[in-house]
Amino acid sequence: MFNRWFEKAFLEDRYRYLARRGGFEEGFDQKLAHFREQKKYGAVRLAYADARYEYMHKKLRSE
Repeated sequence: MFNRWFEKAFLEDRYRYLARRGGFEEGFDQKLAHFREQKKYGAVRLAYADARYEYMHKKLRSE
């Protein structure tokens, strides 16, 4: 219970800020909604990691 509260109250804001700064906030939002729908543990961290990976993958392929 505490972990979910901590994730929602603190980690989501921090990871959202990092995603915004990195330029992939939209992908982060989509992944976060997807992982929360599936009730995955650590949805914020999973969403950030997946969105960052996809963003960098697309960016490197376009170069």
